[in-house]
Amino acid sequence: FDTGRQPVIVVDTDSHILTLRVVPSYKHLGAQYSMNIDVGREIRARLGAARQAFEEMKKPLFLNKRLPVAARMQLFQSLILSRLLYGCAVWTDVPNALLKKLEATLMAYYRQIHDVGFWNQDHITDDTFRRAQRLPTFRQFWARHKLTFLQHVAQFGAVFHKSLLYRELCTGRGWLSEMRDDLEWLSSFHQLPFEMPHDRSSWVLAWDALRSCRPWKGWIRKACAKHLIQEH
Repeated sequence: FDTGRQPVIVVDTDSHILTLRVVPSYKHLGAQYSMNIDVGREIRARLGAARQAFEEMKKPLFLNKRLPVAARMQLFQSLILSRLLYGCAVWTDVPNALLKKLEATLMAYYRQIHDVGFWNQDHITDDTFRRAQRLPTFRQFWARHKLTFLQHVAQFGAVFHKSLLYRELCTGRGWLSEMRDDLEWLSSFHQLPFEMPHDRSSWVLAWDALRSCRPWKGWIRKACAKHLIQEH
């Protein structure tokens, strides 16, 4: 990168010679990818997109007292959360500071929609407010997306995709390692169709079971609902 010229990779095929530019980061299907696999930039972009959309629609929709709160929350999930959570299923090694920022941002939106906050002398804590209204945390939304995507990987992931995940698993960190926490959470509400995976061979068995597990998404939805009821 210090040669003064942009580096390229030249690939020849049967009919063409392709020149691929090498860049430190690029956007693909709306998601930001970086060479050092740092998700911080993408998460900050998601936060910015959600903030911009919320501010544009705050007065006509989310603070509109003529609309019931339930309707405003449905609009919030479809118009704002969809931007905030786009591509979150593949996030890994997210810094704790960014996780706290995501949780705080989501809670701030909840409070504005429900009109509960310092502006009207409400001193209720975030946890008490959220549990009383049965509102999911960002971590719960994130787990739901990751568990759903896990089945997509099992059904449609190529061999080399899974091989890369296995190699990452050997380092003791990465996407598959973090999936264990989400699987343990789901197993507390419904018995899994496989043993808790911990190495390559057990993950191979898990992929096989997930490919044919049709009620998987229903189990995730029910687990999320039960979790909110228990907190309430």
